[in-house]
Amino acid sequence: MENDFVEELLDWDFRVSSYGYSVSSNGEYKLSNPCDSYSPRKILKDATPLFLERNALNDTKSLIELNQKISHRLGIAELNNKNQFYKMDEYGDIMEVASIIKKGDLTLCLLDKKELDKYLHISNSVLVRFFDIYILDKANPWNSSEEIIRLDDKDIYYKNIVQHSNDNMITLKEIRGFQIINLISEFKDNYDEINYQEFKVLDLRLGNVVTNSCDPSKLSNIVNKFDGVPEISPVFFRTEVFNKYNDSEKYDINNRYIECKGIWSLRYSMSDDKTQVIVYIGDLGKLPEFEQIYWKSFNVEPKSNIAEHIFKTDFLGEWDDVLDPLISLKQCLSDFPSCYIGEVEIKIWVEKNKGNIRKLGNLHYIKHPTKEKWDFEVKKLHQMVVEGFCGKNINKIAKNLDCYDEKLKSLKQLKKCIIKLYDENTANVIIDPLLKLNDDRNSSGHAKNGEIYPKDVIQEYNAKIKACFLSMKWLSDKINEGKFNFK
Repeated sequence: MENDFVEELLDWDFRVSSYGYSVSSNGEYKLSNPCDSYSPRKILKDATPLFLERNALNDTKSLIELNQKISHRLGIAELNNKNQFYKMDEYGDIMEVASIIKKGDLTLCLLDKKELDKYLHISNSVLVRFFDIYILDKANPWNSSEEIIRLDDKDIYYKNIVQHSNDNMITLKEIRGFQIINLISEFKDNYDEINYQEFKVLDLRLGNVVTNSCDPSKLSNIVNKFDGVPEISPVFFRTEVFNKYNDSEKYDINNRYIECKGIWSLRYSMSDDKTQVIVYIGDLGKLPEFEQIYWKSFNVEPKSNIAEHIFKTDFLGEWDDVLDPLISLKQCLSDFPSCYIGEVEIKIWVEKNKGNIRKLGNLHYIKHPTKEKWDFEVKKLHQMVVEGFCGKNINKIAKNLDCYDEKLKSLKQLKKCIIKLYDENTANVIIDPLLKLNDDRNSSGHAKNGEIYPKDVIQEYNAKIKACFLSMKWLSDKINEGKFNFK
């Protein structure tokens, strides 16, 4: 910073200001920035305050806030309006990165140094920290001295102001200036330096398994056309790799992606026989290093193939018109229609979001065929589908159809309603798969009446998902026909 800038900044002057607008005498609007009222304006007009103080809601007390231009770019949010600001770290955990501490007349604004360094780095800025420290006894403006101190090696500049009484006693001492905190040239973000891991990958050029890094610079694609492993070459993993992500609030899993709270996401697919997980080598390179190491521990050679519908969409670039039963079931339940008795809307099925396990987004295919997974996923499917039926509303419909039986529970009562409206065959098609799921839920965790677990857990569970979808789809279609409505 040039000396003339230093001398100008030593005369700094701030007023409480925020983002706003004004209206001229001819009715034109003009937007204003906090630093418009700062002096020297020539230097500070385009500055960005870290924290802002403003008056709001006609309150006598001013508010101090972290500047949203900074918090948005750094992914920071205030929680519970307690002047504490948080963000997600690379592991998907919440960490505090800023706070505003008030004690008496003092206010301390704190921002994590790593976050500050990152903002200075991405905005190509420097931080100018102003200070004004003084000790006052009895001011005597008629007898004072002022000296400008420059500590260039520390980027600190200030005025040393001393006032004396007539008997040469110091009555006021003031240190008023600023410090420049420069951009850290060696700043590194989490993804700037990654030790990319090597995986066993099916090289699509050669058709055999090789060991190769997932470093994007060492993979070939339509841009990097050198003779390297194509970035879309598949890497195969044991299904146990999902154990870390299943049923955790930190992760969301759908039929093609695993996402960690917006920090990272990974595209995947299941092999044609559902026995292995497949990820493209290029996608692995987008993971944080610790996640690459985790996935590497489950890396195996291929014993199956890419599923036909995945090959069709990912390699041929064609639409896949085959319905996925799990996606279709979730969509059907999300859009499940209502019934009407008179003008009163009632629902015979609702999504009961009681905890993480009941969320539709937490319903998955079984990827690791164990008895424990069968018990757990059948329990979830039952809770989301069967326990969503509303017995009281089904009973209202039964009474309107004059087929109410107080001894029957929801599913069997609903079956009796469908028989009354249609026929027994239609009722069996819709309700029997749900009753079967109910029986599976009751027998899970132990053998019942000589029953054993399915020989093919994955195939049997997939069939159960499809059966639930067809039942709920047919039921929603019948409701949409209007026969469950009554005047």
